[in-house]
Formats: sequence, structure tokens, C-alpha cells
Amino acid sequence: MSHGAVSRPTRMVLLALLNAAYFLALYLFLRTVHVRIWNYFSAVDVFIMACLILPFMVVRPLFPPRHRVTRYAWGVCAVMALDLVFFAVAEFGPVTSGHPSLESLASYFLAMAKLVLVPAALVLLNIACIKGEQMAIVATGFLCLAGETLYATYPTSW
Repeated sequence: MSHGAVSRPTRMVLLALLNAAYFLALYLFLRTVHVRIWNYFSAVDVFIMACLILPFMVVRPLFPPRHRVTRYAWGVCAVMALDLVFFAVAEFGPVTSGHPSLESLASYFLAMAKLVLVPAALVLLNIACIKGEQMAIVATGFLCLAGETLYATYPTSW
């Protein structure tokens, strides 16, 4: 085993903890965050989204992933991270006319796609961890996925 490598049993425990933390974050914060998005959205929310999402987006160019599956997970998360752009434009961009705004429509349709993209990214991150990807990359991937799951305007018409 090379220096800094994580043994397989330790890796599996860390993966279980990452999955548990992800689902616990959803359980504890999903409703609170969604109520805040719909009623009190502000620059604070854009900043929190950026803190959760950007580490994984930045880590790929700095530390190339070891496995192809990690690149796929990064690609799926990059598509979902467009929501951060839409939220930032909605908060800081010029006021647009019309209802709903273009950025809110784009965010809404991306949220519908997230119903497929989030589970896909979750599976890909799990596979990447099992295949031996660097734990820092996997952990930032789970953090990113939590941010992208919590901060989304999921369809609520039903």
C-alpha cells in the first residue's frame, strides 16, 4: 500500500459514513432550505451553495481523478452546478421582465432533470470510492451533491 492510501475496509467505512451524512443532511435540512429558497432567498444562500458545490468543481483540474467513473460523476455534478449560476443570476443579475424569469425556468427544468441526475451522481461517487479514488475527491463530491440536492427548486405542483 502506498503512502497516504486508505485500506479497503477503512474505505468502505468512510463510504458508509459519507452516504449516511448525505442522507442525514437531506433529512435535517431539505424542508428548511426549500422554505428559505421560496420565501427568503438571498446572497447568503448563493454563498452557501458556492461553498458546498465549488470545491468539487475546482478539485478536478487541480487533482486529476484516477478513474473514469469519477470524471463521469464530475460531469453530472457540473451539469447540476448550473443551478448555482441560475441562482446567482437571479440574485445578482439585472432585473428581468416577465414572469417567470428565464433563470427561474432554467432552474426549474434542471430540478426536474435532477430527479435522475442526483441518483446517478450518487451511484457514480460510490463506485469511484470503491474503485479507489482519492478520498478528498470523493468527499468533496458528496459535499457538492448535498449542495445540489438541498438547493434546488423541485417541482411542487403536485
